[in-house]
Amino acid sequence: MREGRVNGAQAPVITRALDRLPERLEPEVVRRAEAHLVEQAAHFGPRPLRILGRRALAVIAPEVAEAE
Repeated sequence: MREGRVNGAQAPVITRALDRLPERLEPEVVRRAEAHLVEQAAHFGPRPLRILGRRALAVIAPEVAEAE
């Protein structure tokens, strides 16, 4: 939010999506998921961003998502 890339409605959506990722993920995978969602926030509001958040793992690490 400090950088202006995410607004007040989008930030909690991204946080919840990251919190719902499996705990055993490598920190790099979580960082990539966060970067992906922040990037998508430039194009989508909170509701579609919530849907994207549910699918973030499949986008950034499909092999991990499939194993889950």
